[in-house]
Amino acid sequence: MSLTSDVLVINTNLVTAVVQAEVRTIPIVFISVGDPVGAGFVSDEARPTSNLTGFANWRPSLGEKWLELLKEIAPQVERVGILMHPEEPINAQFFKFAEAAAPTLKVKTVALGVHDADEIKRALTAFAAERNSGFIVIPHAVTLINRDLIVALATRLRLPRSIRSLFMPKRAG
Repeated sequence: MSLTSDVLVINTNLVTAVVQAEVRTIPIVFISVGDPVGAGFVSDEARPTSNLTGFANWRPSLGEKWLELLKEIAPQVERVGILMHPEEPINAQFFKFAEAAAPTLKVKTVALGVHDADEIKRALTAFAAERNSGFIVIPHAVTLINRDLIVALATRLRLPRSIRSLFMPKRAG
């Protein structure tokens, strides 16, 4: 017996890239993807020309907005760590927008590249050693999987944060 799908529903840039490379004939709907045109998933969001379609709820310009929000809720912050997966192109774009806005907000941004839980622990612990620090979490599978750890560390280290991606509800199971 062979099972086939009528449509695939996938999420995140990482999963979309993997599935796009393997599946050419089944319609694919992506969600929770940042900049699908810039990532090369579609050439036009309004009129897709391949088997991929979906919607983007993460725009790189949000990096600037998240920095503004963090500064609003913690005006004493002078250094902002951007917790991100460094090899993910969309994460780099989020960082560039935050970095461009930093001088206006009188903060210094620092890329905190992470790949796993141990790197998250080391990055946040080292970053928190200096006063007036806060951080932003950029959406990625690594940060989503480790959201409980990130929240626990932020609480223990008393780091103000802007963690929109971590407030998404957990999946059952």
